[in-house]
Amino acid sequence: MRGKTPKIREKKPEDPINRIMFMEEIFDKACEVVKNAGEDPKAFLAYQSEIEKLSEYYSDERWKIDLALDEEVIPV
Repeated sequence: MRGKTPKIREKKPEDPINRIMFMEEIFDKACEVVKNAGEDPKAFLAYQSEIEKLSEYYSDERWKIDLALDEEVIPV
């Protein structure tokens, strides 16, 4: 991963299930980038725009709607 920013799909999907998967993908890669930030600060800094997308999503009402739909579709 050194020096390389993980690739994410270019466009936010409008379909709730695809949007959930898209955001989970960003979250998973963000966790990896943050974990390796000490070893690869350039990748961490390069990934900030994706982390911002995640922050915006979790601050938005869509997240609550998507969560409710996800729980409806995939019971725990």
